[in-house]
Order: sequence, then C-alpha cells, then structure tokens
Amino acid sequence: MLPGGCAYKEAPPSKKGKSICTKEVPEGTGTPAKVQLAEVLLNIEIIPGHPDKTTQIGSQMSEETKKEVVRCLQRNADIFAWTPQDLEGIDLKNAGATYQRLVDKIFRPQIGRNIDIYVDDMLVKSKRAGDHVADLEETFSVLRKYRLKLNPSKCAFGVRGGCFLGFMVTQRGIKANPLKIRAILDMKAPTCINEVQQLTRRIAALSRFISKAAEKSLPFFKVLRKAKTFEWFAPCQQAFEKLKIYLAGPPLLVKPSPGDTLYLYLSATSQAVSSVLIREEEEKQMPIYYVSKVLNGAEGRYIPIEKMARALVITARRLRPYFLSHPIGVKTNMPLKQTLGKLDTLG
Repeated sequence: MLPGGCAYKEAPPSKKGKSICTKEVPEGTGTPAKVQLAEVLLNIEIIPGHPDKTTQIGSQMSEETKKEVVRCLQRNADIFAWTPQDLEGIDLKNAGATYQRLVDKIFRPQIGRNIDIYVDDMLVKSKRAGDHVADLEETFSVLRKYRLKLNPSKCAFGVRGGCFLGFMVTQRGIKANPLKIRAILDMKAPTCINEVQQLTRRIAALSRFISKAAEKSLPFFKVLRKAKTFEWFAPCQQAFEKLKIYLAGPPLLVKPSPGDTLYLYLSATSQAVSSVLIREEEEKQMPIYYVSKVLNGAEGRYIPIEKMARALVITARRLRPYFLSHPIGVKTNMPLKQTLGKLDTLG
C-alpha cells in the first residue's frame, strides 16, 4: 500500500474507470522529467454495490493476487472513512504530535519489517506478492484496534512502486525524486548569493544519494562565506558541472533485510568527513545511505584518526535506526575505539 501525496500528477480517469500514475524512470536516461513509464490503477468497490465507496489497486499483480487483495479490502471495509461522519470524535489539541507518538508506538513491531510511517504517510511493504495480503491484514488489525481509519481516495494497494517522503520506492530499491534531480540539472550557474543558497538546499535534499556530498559542495560554501561580495570562481563552475554529471545517473539505494550485517566505509579530508553504509549481496556492495558533513571550527584541526572517529559518530547519530536494528562492521585500518571516548567528550 502506498500513500497519496506523490509528486506526480495522476491523469484523469479513462472511459474504463482507470487512471495512469507515473511510476519510475528507466536507468541511465538522465532526463526523468518527461518519462511516462506508467502503471494502470484499477478502481474497485470496497463495499460491493456502492460505486461511491472505492479505492485503487495496481494492475500488474496476477489475477489471483488481485482477487485476494480485493477480498482483503472488502473484509476490512470498516477501517476506511469516506466522509467526516465516518470518523469518531478527535481532540485536535496537539493532534499532530499525539498522532506521531501513537503510530510510532502501535506499529513498533512492524516498523522496518513490513511498514514505514512518517506522520500520516504510511507504506506497507512486502518482499513477495504472496505476503502482501498478510501484511495488509496485520496492519488493518492494528488500525481497527486503535480506531484509526484510512482515506481510500489517497490509497493504492498492490503497486510495485510509488513516491514516499519525496523518494521513489520500487521493488529494486530507493531512487531519488526525479523532479529534485531535474531542478539541479536545469539550473544555470548561480549569479548571486541567493541562487547559491538555493543550490546548496537542493543538494542537501538529495544528500543521501550523493557520495561525499559535503566535499562536492565545498566550493559553494566558500562563496557563501563571502556574503557581501559574490564571485563565481572557476573551481565553483567545475564542481557544478561535475555535480550535474553525477546526478545524471544517481545510484539506486537498497533496503536491508532484517538480520543483515551491514558495513560502513569512512572517509575524511582536511575539510569534510563522509561515509557510506552498504549491504553485501552476492559479492556486490550495494549502497544504503550516504552521509557527509563539512568540518567546522576546531573539527578541521583534528588529526586524521580523530576525523575518522568523528565521521563514525556523525553517521551513528544520523542512521540510528540502522545501528539499532542491524550488526554493523566498520571497514577501517585505524584504531578508532580509543578515539571515540575523547570525541564524545568534545561533542
């Protein structure tokens, strides 16, 4: 099940009551904005005989799986709300924070295993099509127990990919939002401080997909430090062009399976630290998440081993959910253990 709110526009329903939703971009195109690789969404009645009470399912499932998903949705029609009258009274005071704490608590056994949640965006995920109905039933039972309901017009069940938290989630892994990539690829060289700030914000939004993002952005940060005078140096233009080349074919990030041992590679330069969390799959190393940070103040005066330890601390804090749920091996030839206590004291 995927949430609504995808960055791509859904086409008007066709005569057959179907709709087209942009799904993902073929690898290597580098020009995702106009690609129309689509999946047809089928309108189905959750309550038979009530054409106003519908939701949507993916069309690429087998016929048997489609029937199972439809039967599952019809069995659980009570967890959908079509009008405000279908909802029980809710105290709206601090509703946002209260709701986030609630879903974090009630779905704790499922989060990371077969569900991801951020505020009111919910993704029920299944590695195999045959497991999807069971994963939905488990989720619906929790919703029913705590009297929560879904808006069927913002749901799609049994689809192979979609937009979640600004990223494209597919069977193969997680891709950067092509609209965010296009925003940088279409940019001209900045001509003022505000445009440089806009560029660095766009890079930050894609940083988990960019190896050594902080290091790649150093020339832009140097421009920002001279806020009173703007000058776009040759190194800035070179870094800008290299960034565009990199983003023309960004990496596909994978999701680890429960119990996987993950590995962390660390890197440090005079001005930035970086890391990449990877999973080994059939002797291939697949990236999960890139982390990087510009070193400020006293951090820039650390000796190399302290910088590597700092990179580990920053990564552990940023990727805490991975560190809590997986054994992680740090790939390094430096004795980091003795340095970590000192860096914790330094902050």
